[in-house]
Amino acid sequence: MIKIAYINMGESVRAQRILCVCLILFVFLTSIAYAQNDYGFRVLSRVLPGEAHASFEAGNLCYIGAGNVLQVYDITNPAAPVLLGQLPLKGQVEDVVVIDSLAYIANGVKGMIIADISAPTQIQILSQLALPGEVIGVTIIAPYAYVAALDGGLVIVDITNPLLPALVSFVVVNQGAITVDASGSLACASCGYGGLYFFDISNPNSPTQLSLVDTTGTWVYDTQIRGNYAYMAYALDPDGGGLKIINIANPSAPHVVGNLITSYSFDRLDLNGNYAYIAAEDGGLIIVNITSPSNPTTAGAWHGGYGGNVSVLNNRAYLAGVEQGLRIISATNPASPQLMITVPTFSACQDVEKAGNYVYIVEKPSGIKVINLQNMSAPVTSYNRQFYYQNGAYQGVGEGISVAGNHLYVVDYSDINGGQNDFRVYGLTNPAQPDSQGIYILSSSPRGHKVRADIAYIATGPTMKILDVRTPGSIELLNNFEGDWHSAYAMDISGNYLYLGTMNTGLRILNIVNEDTPTIVGSLDTDGRTYASRYHNGYAYVCDDTCGLRIVNVANPASPFEVTNITNYTDCVDAGFVDDSYGSYAIILFNNQVVAYDIANPAQPVEVGYYETIDPHHCITRGDTVYVADRMNGLHVLLLEHENGVSDDSRGALPRNAILTGNYPNPFNSSTTIEFTLPNNGETSLEIYDIGGRKIAEPVIGFARSGLNRITWNGTDESGRQIAGGLYFYRVISGNNSADGKMIYLK
Repeated sequence: MIKIAYINMGESVRAQRILCVCLILFVFLTSIAYAQNDYGFRVLSRVLPGEAHASFEAGNLCYIGAGNVLQVYDITNPAAPVLLGQLPLKGQVEDVVVIDSLAYIANGVKGMIIADISAPTQIQILSQLALPGEVIGVTIIAPYAYVAALDGGLVIVDITNPLLPALVSFVVVNQGAITVDASGSLACASCGYGGLYFFDISNPNSPTQLSLVDTTGTWVYDTQIRGNYAYMAYALDPDGGGLKIINIANPSAPHVVGNLITSYSFDRLDLNGNYAYIAAEDGGLIIVNITSPSNPTTAGAWHGGYGGNVSVLNNRAYLAGVEQGLRIISATNPASPQLMITVPTFSACQDVEKAGNYVYIVEKPSGIKVINLQNMSAPVTSYNRQFYYQNGAYQGVGEGISVAGNHLYVVDYSDINGGQNDFRVYGLTNPAQPDSQGIYILSSSPRGHKVRADIAYIATGPTMKILDVRTPGSIELLNNFEGDWHSAYAMDISGNYLYLGTMNTGLRILNIVNEDTPTIVGSLDTDGRTYASRYHNGYAYVCDDTCGLRIVNVANPASPFEVTNITNYTDCVDAGFVDDSYGSYAIILFNNQVVAYDIANPAQPVEVGYYETIDPHHCITRGDTVYVADRMNGLHVLLLEHENGVSDDSRGALPRNAILTGNYPNPFNSSTTIEFTLPNNGETSLEIYDIGGRKIAEPVIGFARSGLNRITWNGTDESGRQIAGGLYFYRVISGNNSADGKMIYLK
């Protein structure tokens, strides 16, 4: 039974009962939402996934909440952290606490997640629990997790079994909770303008309020308990903030004994020795001497941008700075903290291209990043350059990037008056370090572009620039082609034709037999703005902001006609294609979704995959792998899976007629028995893969008869070594039949 308590805030009893019903419905509906997961795609990697909101250090490892990804870095050398692994999630990583081999993650609207981090290169989700409110803070005192829920309050979860955490009780408070802390039988909840609450948690099933500290005029961000004192970081309205030190020897009657007021808005804090390390939203890192609780004083500061969260280990502060990533700051001398390194975590990806092991990203603000993705779990940035203009400030948006031959091409447009629009060419003699070879200034903003056989086609408003790029240092304008459209966007080329998406006028088809003198041969008007037109096997996939995806037959370029229109998703922006032994698939980017369709019959596409993101803008495909550039959420590398969750590239194509009953026990810690039913007699094998898709074991089954069969596996690899704890996939194969399942090994 879940215990719900209310803090009396002046509402009527009826209002409180309504709130109770709403919260219970919230828990129910959120639990339902977990069943509506992505399908058909597997995340292979996330690159520069998002804003840094959380950090936690344990030993030589640093855990960073970057957008909706948990990243793990080796900080043995804090001046050169090494990314070991990452765990993509669906909600934003607001907070993380690591105890032994488990990470407890506050995952925003998705609740609380418990992950096995014993193998940092292969982090495994053990459980996820929907909770009342948006989960943005967590602290652990085994066997309970104390959770801060925005629009909720203090939530207590039993974590005795990390595979099955259970909601024990929650206390609804004014404004909801931003952070929580606990010590012994005492917990506190920082609640913004709602104040600071203290609770008796000696009975976790029935927490009771002890007191409320009056914080009128302040926004309480974070509080930590140490001994008989609570240290509260706050912001003032409209400016400034500070640190209050509260005597809680009698938690029923807390009273402020010290107060440091500054000109900075304080956010999260961490206590270490005689100092409080505080993330300041407008001041970076502030270090406060708390030796005398009645007289806290500023000991030092590092003013280097935004500070949102902080944790401290071994005289080093790990400052999460939202868009500015993670800063590692030496505080050996608290009076003069020094920046050691900045770890970027965020990229506003506009477009992506891939060649060999490298992906090339163009960003907003204008810039290029080159990422080595040979190891998907630990991408490495080899090149990072941002474009500066005359006044030394960013003025552009990198809109498109492509590779043709040994060159990288970038289009960049200005987002302010008087800024520069250009087309850039880089050499790829060293693919990890592009070298600038030429630039062509454009008179208006470029959007889409394509390069073929040393000819570049660039959409610039009502015209299309056609450039000769054979000599990058001396690019020549061949034609400034005037179209019948208002503004052109992304395009595609196949054979002698160019398929162009145009704003308010839809699809235009150009004959480019004469490369420098194209002619419009066909068109299909749409009702909205067409952002992209992509060609595949006789059809143009026209991406429209209000009209969704239009699939157009262009077998006769002079007479294109629409065969279907997908409108159940909005703001269609781009398309890519996967062709493999299973068939043909269209990968379509919508408002905040990546959707895969089986296009065996383009007139009747069938949805076979769905992946939720934030703001996808462009995509490319390589085999079954999809690279999605998200303007708010970095680069997503996805594997298009098929019916059984196995990709064509990694496992091969097999009919799937075997019936898999499952394995038991699951999870297991010594051995497990796999049951399967075969339609026919035949030689049968079992293959076991780790989460990275590597085959680790192939226990021998031999001849198996039709009907129910069983095989026991003892959790060892092909060398007889015990495997690491975590999630594994298995496949039973018999002749042309196969079936797959998942299992968790607890070590």
